[in-house]
Amino acid sequence: MKKNIFYIFIILSFIFSGFFVHAEEPAPEEPSLDTTIPIISAIGELAIDLYVGQEYVELGATASDDMDGDITTAIIADGLVDSSIPGIYSINYNVSDSSLNQATTVSRIVTIKEIPKVNIHLVIEADSGSIYNSDIEVSACTSDGSNTYSFLVYCALSQSGVGLGWSWWGEDAFLNEINGIVNNSNENGIYWGWFSNSELGQVALNKHIMNDGDYIVLNYNINPLRILVDNTNPSIGDSVVFTVESFSYDSFWNPVWIPVEGASVKVGVDTITTDLSGKANYVVNSSGNINASAHKDGFIDSSNVIFNVPAPQGSSGGSVVPEVVSFSKQNAISFLNSNKKPDGSFGSSLYTDWVAVAFRSAEDQTLFSSLGEYLKLNNLNSDLVTDNERRALSLMATGINPYNGTSVNYISKIIQKFDGNQIGDINLDNDDIFGLIVLKKAGYSYSDEIISRTIDFIKSKQLSDGSWDSSPDMTSAAIMSLYPFKNKDGVSDSIDKAYSYLTLGQSSDGSISGNVSSTSWMVQAMSLDPQFSGAMTKARNYIALQQKSDGGIGEIGSDIDSRVWATSYALTAESLKSWIDILPDFDKVNDTESTSKSNQNTPDVFVVEKVPVILETIEIPKVEENTEKIVEIIKNQNQNQDEEIKNIPPAEEVVIEEKKSNLGNSLVASAGQAPIKLKMPLVFKAAWKGIVTFFTFIFSFF
Repeated sequence: MKKNIFYIFIILSFIFSGFFVHAEEPAPEEPSLDTTIPIISAIGELAIDLYVGQEYVELGATASDDMDGDITTAIIADGLVDSSIPGIYSINYNVSDSSLNQATTVSRIVTIKEIPKVNIHLVIEADSGSIYNSDIEVSACTSDGSNTYSFLVYCALSQSGVGLGWSWWGEDAFLNEINGIVNNSNENGIYWGWFSNSELGQVALNKHIMNDGDYIVLNYNINPLRILVDNTNPSIGDSVVFTVESFSYDSFWNPVWIPVEGASVKVGVDTITTDLSGKANYVVNSSGNINASAHKDGFIDSSNVIFNVPAPQGSSGGSVVPEVVSFSKQNAISFLNSNKKPDGSFGSSLYTDWVAVAFRSAEDQTLFSSLGEYLKLNNLNSDLVTDNERRALSLMATGINPYNGTSVNYISKIIQKFDGNQIGDINLDNDDIFGLIVLKKAGYSYSDEIISRTIDFIKSKQLSDGSWDSSPDMTSAAIMSLYPFKNKDGVSDSIDKAYSYLTLGQSSDGSISGNVSSTSWMVQAMSLDPQFSGAMTKARNYIALQQKSDGGIGEIGSDIDSRVWATSYALTAESLKSWIDILPDFDKVNDTESTSKSNQNTPDVFVVEKVPVILETIEIPKVEENTEKIVEIIKNQNQNQDEEIKNIPPAEEVVIEEKKSNLGNSLVASAGQAPIKLKMPLVFKAAWKGIVTFFTFIFSFF
């Protein structure tokens, strides 16, 4: 019996020691489920444009996971790019983490484009003879290894097959020699020069952008001729005067063109000779497309002058070329006036503002003055900076001061959107571009911080292809805004790249993007630089072909607002002026002056009474009256707070009852529907296990 009691004691000790050991064990952690997908980030741009032959460099991607960390090495990239074949290629990046969570695929689109080409006439001539004189198709190229391709004179020379020697001064290519004819040979002071369409080249050969049909001349110790004609649209029987000039320098080394006596002018099959003043008179005797050029020994022949002579009525004439299409300004104005609203507007403020600019470009004061009366009486109430910039443009166009010509100071509203670096939304650039145009015409200059900073911001937003936002519209607008500051640091380069983007994008029909409005803005931008006269003429012909019988742009019967809008742009483009040149200048007005003047026209202001807010206050005497009272009041307040805290009743015990769920084992839609499951504490599990074991053992003795 004692022995049994001893065994029982040992067993009880074991049971209760296990009870306390198990009671102290922590609850096992439930394993967490990894459902978060990894994130793939492409290195570099997701859209890349290259020309045929340019190397595609794979930049790759990175990947990270919330559990596995950096899993870049697990990325699988598929897709190939063949830069020798035009097309659109896709590189896809995929990855999974250790829990097999698949990331969202990231794709990089690589577009391989055909290299665009232009046709020019290239002449290379030295005093020793002609080296090259032929039409040549020139592919766009790059001189600095970048992805920016342009129609450069550098490209024409490189593709002509002649021997070349170059020196580089920073980013500028300097021509040293052609076919062994070297600059300043034996210190003779003679250097290679160049001309584009009879204009002396004054930039590096890798900076000048050519257009289709250009006449490029490189000369060494021999000067070129140029030919001018006083009438490019003569009729049979009309007298035409040709003037032949040669390039030279005056005594101060300024470039000049001087008359050439005895030059031969070939007109069709006829030849005439210039007099002492360099002039030759010619009577037109046939119809069709007629070429004229000038020649004289010791000079480089001029380029051709082409003019069209219409056939007489009732005669088929010679080889007749279709007439150059002309845009009718008067018909466009009549169309716009026919769509004026009874209140004097042209619909919404968007259309009315652009019509005002168009009327200004037509230089008819009656038109824009009458529209100005409407603008004076109808202020624009908008918080959008682009709306206020456009309204400022229209006010300027009608001769109204944007500071104080109405009750709204639109210049002030623009200035208020300047954050110290840019105007308006930091993610946009159109508000900066148009803001720069408006402020330039409102008397601001480069010395004003808002101008210099905005220019820097606009330059920073230019893409690698030379555009802004990959948009011909914004690119043309940016050129117009920056052009007055082209002598400032880096601005000229930005403008050149932008022009390159436009010329590369111009279609064979003269348009850009096949859009009249975009083409109209492009014409305005090109009007700033005479080297784009050829491209501009093609664009104008395209616009003219879109004008309908009622004078408007766009199909008759289509949306009238869109037609008014497009016609306004086309009419403005036909002025061959940018917005900077169309709008008048206004003196800069400071905020105090503009506010006092605009208040004279300010309508009644309704004053809203302030609603008083009643707060519970503690009366504290002034310090100089009684410092001791202040201390006493603070003590009393602290005591009252302590008493309030003591009186807070203890929190009631919250008992959660088990609820049965009728959802079974299905997933629930929200936490509120989730069934509640109560777990037995470990201490009670251990106790129950010990008691059962004990009584099982006891009963084994009976």
